[in-house]
Amino acid sequence: MNFREYNKRALYELVPKAEMRGSRSGQYYEDIMVQPDSVTINATAYEELSDKSGYVLNQYGTYTKEIPVELPTKEVFEAKALELINAEPKEVRDNIVVKDRKKVISNRNIRLQKTDYLMVSDYPFPSDEIKQAWVRYRQALRDLPVTGMSIDPENQYRLLVTWPTPPIWPANVV
Repeated sequence: MNFREYNKRALYELVPKAEMRGSRSGQYYEDIMVQPDSVTINATAYEELSDKSGYVLNQYGTYTKEIPVELPTKEVFEAKALELINAEPKEVRDNIVVKDRKKVISNRNIRLQKTDYLMVSDYPFPSDEIKQAWVRYRQALRDLPVTGMSIDPENQYRLLVTWPTPPIWPANVV
């Protein structure tokens, strides 16, 4: 398993309803998202309410109010993820960063493939500066495993990646 999968397990253990609802977890605490609970009532019940705040009329003529799911603090969440990781055998723990590194390299290769056509000798760049910017960007992608990845000093199982920024022309290439 990679670090993201441990985060997902930690989320499901700390917030059991997250597994049944739409949820998302990622490398960082800030990536967590859990679909809120909701309450739906008919128009008659809505009219009888003393506090109507938060209710929205929906397309069916009923009223819905979203109730956010309470998430644990960042410290509690990260402690749970580390607890799950540390419960694994050493071989599994050592392999977490290796798997994340392989995912980063795979993502990097996809970005290189998406820009291969720009390196054809007769590609019509508007200027030599823009062509050189793409050459530098692609070189930075190739150098990424050496210069753009490091272990998070706060969490030895998380890989920090600094992705190079692609040039703005042509738009929406990567």
